[in-house]
Amino acid sequence: MGDITVSNLWDLEADPGRIEANAVTWQGRATDLEEAQDLVDSAANRVVDGEYWTGQTADAFTRHRESLTSDLGTCAGLVNEVVTALNTCADLLRYNQSLLTEELSALSGIAVSRSGGGYTFHPADEAEEQTVRNAIATAREIRQRVDDGLETQKAVLTGALPTLEEQKERWTARTLRMLNFNIQEGGDGNELNPFNRGDHGYQGRMDELAERIMGGQVDVATIQEIFRHDAEGLERELNERAAPGERWEVQFGKAADKPRNSGLWSATEDFGNAVIVRTTDDLEMTDSQNHEVGDGDGGRAAMEVNLEVG
Repeated sequence: MGDITVSNLWDLEADPGRIEANAVTWQGRATDLEEAQDLVDSAANRVVDGEYWTGQTADAFTRHRESLTSDLGTCAGLVNEVVTALNTCADLLRYNQSLLTEELSALSGIAVSRSGGGYTFHPADEAEEQTVRNAIATAREIRQRVDDGLETQKAVLTGALPTLEEQKERWTARTLRMLNFNIQEGGDGNELNPFNRGDHGYQGRMDELAERIMGGQVDVATIQEIFRHDAEGLERELNERAAPGERWEVQFGKAADKPRNSGLWSATEDFGNAVIVRTTDDLEMTDSQNHEVGDGDGGRAAMEVNLEVG
């Protein structure tokens, strides 16, 4: 009789327990989504189901809330499908591994050697040879059933992914990093010594201010006590450092006319506030207004800026 060499068909090299542990994690996410849906609905119903809040704002809130809770329900359903698919994979692997183990045990009476992860059987007669060949054929049938079953569950998992990614993108919290900074170009900060810049304010140091804003990963900055000339310079400095796809916009709002000292000369310039926005596809400054609010000790103003977040 001739030897029969075959790869290790009887070990799926799978870990059903690990898959089940992942299923438990996903089940927790499904529960979180379902509880969030119930929490938002029950809390909102106490507010809008009645005569106390009506009109356009109530209607707009209801539409937004219904969109959110509907998406939460959709995601919970998809996640539960993922849980079922993972558990099905674990069951499929565990059951068929037991069948393969039984098939291999049926060959225990036949001489065999192992090399490189494979088997070489040494059947003593035609009956043993046929037993080996039957066991190999059965093992291949079992593995094919496993492959087919896993492919079916893979379709469930890959089908759920695009919608889950879309919902994640839609509802992930958008954050803006903000800086509120008085750069002290008035008062002592306006006493610029060309030979000793010191730490009094940022007059003439828009390169350093730009570095500080960008180093802090700021999206929106409100600046007090700045001269118009420096606000314009700051915009240039920021845009020289801008990343691809972003542009810095600086809106200046005048509060007063103020002498600007250089240490060698003095001239009157527009003095006030600035709002700085790092504009991208997701953030845009759509409008700005400057409001004078009184003379104070040299002029006071407040800026109003509208931002559109994508």
